[in-house]
Amino acid sequence: MEKVLLSEHQGHLSALWKNYSGLSLNEGNQLEQQIRSKIAGRKKFEHRELLSRVLLQQYGEQIRPEVKTNILRLKEENVFTVTTGHQICLLGGPSFSMYKILTTIRLAEQLNKVQSENYVVPVFWMATEDHDKEEIASLNLFGKELIWNTPQEGAVGRFSIDDLQDLLNELDALKGTLPHAAEVMELIRKSYSGNKSLAQATREWTDALFGKMGLVILDGDHPELKGLFSEIMREEIIHRPTLPLIERVNESLSKKGFEAQVSPRPINLFYLQSGSRKRIVVNENGSFSEYDGSKSWTESEIDAELRQHPENFSPNVLMRPLYQELILPNLAYVGGPGELSYWVQLPELFAHFKLQVPVMFPRNSVMLLDGGTRNRMEKLKIKADQLFLSADQIIASFLNEQSEVELDFSLEKNEIEKVFHSLAEKAAQADATLRPVVLSELQKTQKSIESIEGRIRKAEKQKHDQSIQQIRTLKDKLFPENVPQERVESYLPFLWKNGLSAISEVAQSIDPTDLHYHILFTA
Repeated sequence: MEKVLLSEHQGHLSALWKNYSGLSLNEGNQLEQQIRSKIAGRKKFEHRELLSRVLLQQYGEQIRPEVKTNILRLKEENVFTVTTGHQICLLGGPSFSMYKILTTIRLAEQLNKVQSENYVVPVFWMATEDHDKEEIASLNLFGKELIWNTPQEGAVGRFSIDDLQDLLNELDALKGTLPHAAEVMELIRKSYSGNKSLAQATREWTDALFGKMGLVILDGDHPELKGLFSEIMREEIIHRPTLPLIERVNESLSKKGFEAQVSPRPINLFYLQSGSRKRIVVNENGSFSEYDGSKSWTESEIDAELRQHPENFSPNVLMRPLYQELILPNLAYVGGPGELSYWVQLPELFAHFKLQVPVMFPRNSVMLLDGGTRNRMEKLKIKADQLFLSADQIIASFLNEQSEVELDFSLEKNEIEKVFHSLAEKAAQADATLRPVVLSELQKTQKSIESIEGRIRKAEKQKHDQSIQQIRTLKDKLFPENVPQERVESYLPFLWKNGLSAISEVAQSIDPTDLHYHILFTA
């Protein structure tokens, strides 16, 4: 694989952090210094034994040695984590989910190289309590969308995978004869079969891809872990600090020209039951209920349930980072632009609950180009950095390169403009009213030149029609519906073609401290 770095694409994130000092965004040159400051604040992490025990319980007997070693290490006071999180999309969802995980793994590796007295474990937080099933129930590959039509509702991690087999059969039919398709499909069927929840299947699939690299996978939907978070949830329900704190930050961001990513609610928790996850609201009479009124509590009743069954309560997008940082000895978080934008809203909330905010690391953005794509680019003389131009801009550059006729008319336009302005000056000396007459003729001439230019370009386009169509096809492949490939297409075709071992090759091209766009040329 060959890596090509393009210009920095995270500029808006850098600007956001520089204008709001509550968080530190790592920009590649302060890695060790920032992490050491976070280690000092995490030395007194209290929940190591419980965390390690729950993780071993969640994995069960099917745990690989690399993962078990890292989980047992978490009991030691000099061991910490770096974390990323994501929805449990089918088979990982769009490719960027793989890059988030690999950025996290590589970050842990880099930290372990620069500080021998501490050890860092990479963690993947499965967003199993999310209830937006439409966002996790589809998969895009080869321009086709596969959809899991399941009637199940509630927290998606609790979904049964019994009705997923039709989609897997459809996926199997798409794999074709790619070199490693059969072995990868066998692994997929093993992961997504049996009496499992979607959370369990996702853990097994993710572990199959990244477990050898020591990635620890955590499911926060657990009674004992929720028990650690119960006091914060109680304060959120009874005293409701999140709304005013986040609104104050949002107002500050607005004054600096930044739009808040997430709007807080009076209570930022859900009530979680089998088949449902509903917002908790406070009523005018001081009682509490699910947003649709199907269940209600007095203050004493909801307080009692929270103490006895904390697993029945679930944090929303603003509270989940608090939960994460409470139950993990965490130093850094790896996220995409949207995620990191809402973390900017959280420092005052973290301070209120006396929790430490991790260092923010933007995930690497990657575009994988296979041999056929590379050959097409070479034939069309398209450079890697041109891929981020519009199709029309790429075509214009191609025509300028290929055409035997000079398609840049700026010289002629400038010369004609000079001639007409000279004529206008001379005419004005004879009669001032003639100046606008001459300049009007200039406008007519300019339009005539533009018409001629358009006809010439049209003729050249017709000569190179096949190449132009290839450029548009290439652009559509890499930016389907003008969205980067990594945000739409699954990484499965890459695995089918190159095998699971190719993941380690992609990993070696990942650099958490590099904010550039990575283009990888694969075989």
